[in-house]
Amino acid sequence: MENTPSPHALHVLDQTPFSGFHARAMITTGMGVFTDGYDLISISVVLPLVLHSLGVAKLTGFDASLLGAVALLGSAAGALLFGALSNAGRKRYYGIDVMLMAVAALAQAFVGNLWQLIAVRALLGIGVGADYVLSPMIMAEHANARDRKLNPGLYYVRLFMNLLLISVLTFFVIHTVLWLIRSRYHQVKNRAGNGGNNA
Repeated sequence: MENTPSPHALHVLDQTPFSGFHARAMITTGMGVFTDGYDLISISVVLPLVLHSLGVAKLTGFDASLLGAVALLGSAAGALLFGALSNAGRKRYYGIDVMLMAVAALAQAFVGNLWQLIAVRALLGIGVGADYVLSPMIMAEHANARDRKLNPGLYYVRLFMNLLLISVLTFFVIHTVLWLIRSRYHQVKNRAGNGGNNA
């Protein structure tokens, strides 16, 4: 009970006008929410490229299901675990959550096979689940009374923003880059073929 703020401190926080402190808290937690959906959904965009880099020609039904679901299962576990742990200190566990997400997201670039990717995405899911609990909680606790009611709406705005970003990334970046690479490959191949015919 010693960590419980006094009613006076809560009243002061409720009455404090919006300031740089509130903006920093909103941006920090908002970026967490923004990246959560991206981490979960972006695998569906880059999966063909990832499988090709791992030398996997085709997934079995079980492997495909597990790869798609493991991050969601991890997020459910992370939400339950960090939801309970965060009562001992929001800032400490939010820092652990951010570190877990960063390490797991980077580790995806260095996996050597499908099972390593599944294991890393399970860890990433735990971090995402923790962030689903901690970000809105911290955002609400650091808001004043007037702005606190806006937080649920802002949460979903950020969530839909990352869906929009993934759609744009899929259509304009990955498809365009792949088209340019294939186009260049066929140009080089055709020139080599024409050179051989001329010889």
